[in-house]
Amino acid sequence: MNEQEQIFARVGGAYDLDLMANSRLVVVGCGGSRSFIEEAARIGLGEIVLIDPDTASMTNIGTQACFISDVNQPKVDVIANRLRDINPNVVVQTRQARFEDIQLADLELLLKGAWAGRAAPRQTLLALKTDNFEAQAHGNRVALHFGIPAIAAQVYQNGFGGEITFTHPDTTPACQRCALESRYSAYLNGYKNQVTSHATPIYATSRINSLCGLVMLTILHHGSDHPRWKGMLEKIGNRNLIQMKLWPDFNMPVFDRVYGGAQQECLFFDNTVWLAQQPDHPESNGFPACPDCGGVGDLNHARNSFHNDLYTMRTSPMPTETQQE
Repeated sequence: MNEQEQIFARVGGAYDLDLMANSRLVVVGCGGSRSFIEEAARIGLGEIVLIDPDTASMTNIGTQACFISDVNQPKVDVIANRLRDINPNVVVQTRQARFEDIQLADLELLLKGAWAGRAAPRQTLLALKTDNFEAQAHGNRVALHFGIPAIAAQVYQNGFGGEITFTHPDTTPACQRCALESRYSAYLNGYKNQVTSHATPIYATSRINSLCGLVMLTILHHGSDHPRWKGMLEKIGNRNLIQMKLWPDFNMPVFDRVYGGAQQECLFFDNTVWLAQQPDHPESNGFPACPDCGGVGDLNHARNSFHNDLYTMRTSPMPTETQQE
C-alpha cells in the first residue's frame, strides 16, 4: 500500500476519492477558515487556491488554528505548507492579495484553468470565508459570472450565532445577494461593519467550519453516484440560507417560529435551520429584480454577464441580454 493509499485507507466509503482528487477549492479568507481548509486536504481535494492579503499575528492564535511559528508569515504560505504536510499530492496556488484586486485573467486561471502538467478540474467550488462584505459580494458576482457553485459563511457578534449561504447553478434559484438582500441594502446605504472575532469562542468558528465542510461535500458530490451523497443537493433544494444559534439567549426570531412547538426541555442551543430562498423578483417574492442574478430563478441566466462590472456592485437590474457559454 503506497503513501496515498494509506492516507485515505479509512475514508474510501465516505467520499468519492477520485472525484475529490479532480476537484478544485478556491478559498477567499484564510483566517478563521483554516480548519476548514486543512480538512479539505484530508478529504483528498486535488487542487486548492488560497487568497488572503494578511500575515499571521499573535492575536490569531487564540481565534484561529494558528501557531506561534506562523507569526509574521503570510497566512496563505503557512497554510499551503500545512496542506502539503497533510496530503503530498495536493497542488496549491496562493495569492497574498485582496480578492477584489485579482485581475480577470488570473482569476479565470485560478477558478477554471488548467495548471502546468494537469488537466482542468472537473469542478470548482468557491468558498467565501472573509468578514469583509465587499469581498463576499464580489464573490457572488464571480460565482455567477463563471457559472460555479459557491459557499459563504459569517460568524455573528461574539460567536452567538452564524450563517452559511451557498449557491449551485443547477439547484438553487436564488443567489447569495437574494438571500442577503437586507445586508446589501444596509451597506449600500452607508452601513459599516464593526463586528470582529472579539469575544468569539474558537469552538463557534469550528462549529460553522464543520457544517461548511458537510455542505461542501454535498456540493462537490452533486451528480455523482456515491451511495452516501447521491441526490443530497436536490434534497436540500432551495434551502440555501442556513442559520445556526450557538448561544441560548441569542435573539433569533426564526428559531422561535421553527422550534416553538417542540419539546423545549430537549432544546438549549446549537440549533440549525435551513431556510428556503426565493429569487428576488416582483413575480417571485415581491422584491425588485436582483441586480446580480436577475431574479429569474435560473442562476445560469447571469453567466458571463459581468464583463464590465465584475469589480463594481450593481445597483440597477442586470443587462437583459447575456452572452452565455
